[in-house]
Amino acid sequence: MPSNTDDARERTFTMIGAGSAVMNFVGFTAIGAFAVENVAYGGIVGIFGAVGSYFFIPWFLSLSAAQEQSDEELSLADAAQDVPQSTQLGVFGLGLELGAIVMLGIGLSLGPDFITGTASGLVVALAVYFVGSVLLDR
Repeated sequence: MPSNTDDARERTFTMIGAGSAVMNFVGFTAIGAFAVENVAYGGIVGIFGAVGSYFFIPWFLSLSAAQEQSDEELSLADAAQDVPQSTQLGVFGLGLELGAIVMLGIGLSLGPDFITGTASGLVVALAVYFVGSVLLDR
């Protein structure tokens, strides 16, 4: 019976991640359309944020649930081993969300330059992935 409960919880976390991904896409695209005045640039920022949210939020919710269910105090690295979702995808998702924010900042300060924005977003995403992988021993 616990397996059914765990499966239902993981599906719930995935649905929350999917809903958050849709809202991130809509929000970032709207900000790109109104503030940067370029719908295509906002759409790219929205895709970064949506994919990042879809990967990060279910992993983070599972991580929190694993720490909450433990009888003893779990470190972040120990809790990451008990999570069914991929830690690498979760950390990369966080990087993509932060990369979307950096892309939006570059679009607001330098204008909607696709190459500079996308490159800086990917650099931030990969840097967060690398740091997260080292900190979580993955």
